[in-house]
Amino acid sequence: MAVAVASVYAQHSFNMSSDLAAAELRYQQSTTAIDLLVKDEEIRRTRLGQLPLDNDIDRLNDQIFDEAERGDAAEAQSENWREEAEDTSDKLERTLNELRARTRELETLKVMAHAGFSRYLDDGTNTF
Repeated sequence: MAVAVASVYAQHSFNMSSDLAAAELRYQQSTTAIDLLVKDEEIRRTRLGQLPLDNDIDRLNDQIFDEAERGDAAEAQSENWREEAEDTSDKLERTLNELRARTRELETLKVMAHAGFSRYLDDGTNTF
C-alpha cells in the first residue's frame, strides 16, 4: 500500500507540475498579449500626437514658401531700384558734365567779352 500511495502521490505531483507549467505558460501568453496591446496603444497615441505636428509642419512649410516668394519679389524690386538709381546717377553725371562745359563756354565768352570791351574802351573807336 505504501507503494500505491507513493505512486498516487507521484502522479498527483506530476499533474500539479504540469498544471502549474500550463498555468505559467498561459500567464506568459497573457502577459505578452497585454504587452502587445499596450504597445499598440502607445503607437496609436503617438500617431495621433503626430497629426498636429504634421499640420504644423505643413503650415510652416507654407509660410517658408510664402516668405521665399516675398523675398524674391523684394529682391527683384531692389534690383529695379538699383538699376533706376544707376540710370539716375548716369543722367546726373551727364547733366553735370554738360553744365561744366557750358560754364566753361560762358567763362570763355565772358573773358572774350571783357577783352573786347576793354579794347573798346582803350582804343576809343567804340566798335567791337
